[in-house]
Amino acid sequence: MIEPSESNKSSAGDDIRSQSVSPNYVANHRADVPTEDTLESPSHRYDTSTVQSASTYQSVVPRVEWVYPPDYEGHREEHGSIDISNVAIPTVNLEDRTNRSSRTLTIDASQTMVIPTIDGRIVSPRRCYVKIYGFRICDDSFTTKINPWILVLALIFTVTASIRGGLLHSQLQSDNLALTKLPSMIPSMAPSFDARSLNITEKLYIVSGDVIYDIESPQNKALIWILYEDEMYLAHESHHLVQRYVLMVLYYSMLGEKWTKNFGYGSDIDECDWYGIECKDSSCTTIRLENNFLQGKIPHEIGHLSRLERILLAKNRISGSIPSSMGMLTKLNHLSLFNNNLIGTLPDEMEGCKRLKDIRIYANSLSGSIHVFFRDLPYLRIARLDFNRFTGTIPSNLSNLRNLQHIDLEENELTGAIPSELGVCASLEHLQLNKNKLGGTIPSSLGNLSLLKSLIFSNNRITGTVPEELSRLTNLNIFSLRDNQLIGTIPGALGSLSNIFVMDLSENMMNGTIPSSFDSLDNLNTFKIHDNLITGEISEKICGFSLITMTADCLGMEAKVSCLCCTKCY
Repeated sequence: MIEPSESNKSSAGDDIRSQSVSPNYVANHRADVPTEDTLESPSHRYDTSTVQSASTYQSVVPRVEWVYPPDYEGHREEHGSIDISNVAIPTVNLEDRTNRSSRTLTIDASQTMVIPTIDGRIVSPRRCYVKIYGFRICDDSFTTKINPWILVLALIFTVTASIRGGLLHSQLQSDNLALTKLPSMIPSMAPSFDARSLNITEKLYIVSGDVIYDIESPQNKALIWILYEDEMYLAHESHHLVQRYVLMVLYYSMLGEKWTKNFGYGSDIDECDWYGIECKDSSCTTIRLENNFLQGKIPHEIGHLSRLERILLAKNRISGSIPSSMGMLTKLNHLSLFNNNLIGTLPDEMEGCKRLKDIRIYANSLSGSIHVFFRDLPYLRIARLDFNRFTGTIPSNLSNLRNLQHIDLEENELTGAIPSELGVCASLEHLQLNKNKLGGTIPSSLGNLSLLKSLIFSNNRITGTVPEELSRLTNLNIFSLRDNQLIGTIPGALGSLSNIFVMDLSENMMNGTIPSSFDSLDNLNTFKIHDNLITGEISEKICGFSLITMTADCLGMEAKVSCLCCTKCY
C-alpha cells in the first residue's frame, strides 16, 4: 500500500481540524488493491498522537488509513468505471447514532488515502471501511455505520503513555480535552486497555452511570481499585464484582479512611470479612457501621446489593438524602439511619421495600410526606420518624399495617386529624404523636388497641372530650394529652387503667372534679392536672401513692384545687 506523501505526513499535526475541506479536493494518492493480510498489517497503522476535540462536539479522526467516499456509487453509475484519481473526496462527517452523545466525527480529507474495497469492486451493499490502528471505525455492515467503541480505543491508545506517567489529569486540563465528550462505555481515566478492563468497566457503568468517568468521584476511585489495585483480580463474570465495587464506593463516598474502624476495606481479603459487613452464601446481607464516624452521602449504588437485608448506619454524620435506589432492595427489613444529618423527602421508590419491618430514621432533617411508609408495608412493626420536619397528614390507609407495634411521629409538622383507622392496628403498643399541629378529636376507635402501652398526643391542637372508650386500654402505662384544647370532665371510667404510671392532662380546658375511681390507680407515679378548670380536692388515697410528680391549680388563697401532696402548685 502506498504511504501518504511526505508533505501530508509532515503536516499531520497542523492540518487536523474540524472545519470542512472543499468538496472539490481530489485525491492525489493511488493504492493497489489490498489483500486481507495487507489491511491488517501493522505497517499500515498510522500515528494518532494528534487528537483534538472541538468545542462544537465535533472530533477530527486523524490519518485515516482508507475510506470509501460517499460519491463512489454515483460516479460509478455515471461513468461506468472508477478512476480513483478523479474522485472528489469531501470531508466525511460520520454521525454517532449510539445515543451516548451528540457528536460529529470528521475525517480530514487531506490526511486520507482512498482505495476500493478488498476485491476492487464498489457495489452496494459490499462492506467498506474506515480503519485506524487496524480497527474498523466505520463499516457498512454496522447498523449505525460507525463503531464508537473502536474509535475510543484508538483515542485511548494515543494518551496511554501520558496516563502511565501519571500526567493525564494535568495534560487534559492544559489541552482542554473534554473527557465527557468521549463515548461513555470506556473510562477516560484508564491507564491501559485490555479486554478485562473493558468488560468490567462496561458492567460497572450499568451500576453507576457516567459518574464513573469523573476522576474525582468515589465511583472512579473504586473502579481503578478494582481494575488495577485489588489483588483478587476479579473477572467481569465474578459474582463478587458488583458487591465488592459497591462496598468500595461506600468506603470512598463516606470518607472511609477516617472511620473509627475500617478493617479490610481496600485489601485483598474477601469483602464479607470487612468490618461491619455480614454475608450469607457470599452475598452481603448486612451493613453495620453505626457510630463509626461516617461522613458524606449514601451512594445510590447501595441499591445494587440485591440481597441486603439490614442497613444500620445510625449515629454518624451522614448528609444528603435517602437514595431512591433503596427501593430496589426487595429483601430489606431493617433500615436504621437515626441521628444523622439527612435532608430531603422520602423517595416514593421505598414502596418497593415490601419486607420492611423496622425503620428508624428519627433525629434528622427529613421533610415532605410520610405516606410512602404506610401505603403497603404489611410486615412493618416499628416506624420511628420522630424529630424531623415531615408535613402533611397522617395517612388513613392503615388497614394493611396489622403488624405495626410502634409508631412515633413526635416533633414534626404534621397537620389534620388523627385517623380513626389507627384503631385497626391491633398489634400497636406505642402511639406517639406529640409536638405536631394535629387537630380534630381523639378517635374512640383507639379503645380497640388492647395492647397499647403508651398513648402520647401532647402539644397539639386536639379538641373535644376524652373518649370513655379509652378505659378499655388496660395495658396502658403512659397517657399524655397535655397542651391541647380538650374540654369536658375526666371520664370516671379511666379509673380502670390499673397499669397506668403516668397521666398528664394538664394545660387544657377540662372541668369537673377528680373521679373517685382514681383512688384505685395505685401504680400511678406522675399525675398532672394543672392549668385546667378542674376543682375539688386530691384525695388522701391518691396522695398515699408513691407519687414522684403531682401538679394541680393549688396555688394561693383562691386555689381551685386542694392538694396536700402536690410537688408543684400553679
